[in-house]
Amino acid sequence: MDDFHIRSFLIREGSTHEYGVDAPLLGYSYFYGKLKRWLIDKINNQKDIGPLEDISKHFKECGYPKNLFVSIGATAYAPFGEKNYLKEGDEIVVEAYNIKNPKQKITLRQKVKKHD
Repeated sequence: MDDFHIRSFLIREGSTHEYGVDAPLLGYSYFYGKLKRWLIDKINNQKDIGPLEDISKHFKECGYPKNLFVSIGATAYAPFGEKNYLKEGDEIVVEAYNIKNPKQKITLRQKVKKHD
């Protein structure tokens, strides 16, 4: 993952806008061993307080899955992202890509739907 970056785009009314700045994964404060230790601690010890949830309860309800996909979070907003909130009909695209081989990438796309 040393050569991977993450970036995001917003597609609105047929136009694509940079939503989050292009950032190296190694620029995150928690990565590799530090991130793994932090996750294990949160999974085992985090309690249901305020916006936090009891993660171990969710693991139990799911039958203690053997695999876990971790999203490390968003990058800082690009200028467009600072001034424009997501709205119904937008499509958000998040990409993790290898700077040495841009064809090696993971792309997630999601349409923004109206919340009740």
